[in-house]
Amino acid sequence: MHSNEFVSRDDSSQYVLYGENINAGKIGIVAITDSALLLFQAVGPGLRLTNRIAFADYAFDFKADDLNGDYKEDFIVYGCANMHGQKRPYVFMSDSAGVLHYRPKMTLYNIEYDWNKKKLHSFYFGGVNSIHSKDVYRWRGDSIEQTAGLEYDMGKGEIELYKMRNGKRYQRKIYHNYNEVVFDTALFKIEDY
Repeated sequence: MHSNEFVSRDDSSQYVLYGENINAGKIGIVAITDSALLLFQAVGPGLRLTNRIAFADYAFDFKADDLNGDYKEDFIVYGCANMHGQKRPYVFMSDSAGVLHYRPKMTLYNIEYDWNKKKLHSFYFGGVNSIHSKDVYRWRGDSIEQTAGLEYDMGKGEIELYKMRNGKRYQRKIYHNYNEVVFDTALFKIEDY
């Protein structure tokens, strides 16, 4: 935990309180399990409710990170881990004034911004005999567009690398009888294949 953040959970796990300084202003979260998530921010004097979303989850973890290279911290609330150990993200993006806004369509797992390539990376590890994926996105204005991907189908033992254009795969390459080690070493080299 950062020195400027706090987390408080009640004994019954019905709510989580969280606070941190983001973009030179305080934020506060009240996450009511299987009910609502409320985000309060320092806008003018005091804290003001700026986001209220339905929240059929439990606030498991929190992360402040710049997801689009605008030098403003964005904020992610992670829900409980699913059966594959992946936590659903609830993403709040900063506007030019540093005020956070919920982005319901930003449901990418394990997202991280690559400052060198100016792209957003995401990966998802499924279970045994399922599909693992790694994807690369670029920002187009205020939305993202997938540019490349890699899938490892454990059941078939296949790795597929592809590029994306207009939402469709092209320049596909499929490799047979590869294992997870190859998938792991291919981490985000898919843009250059």
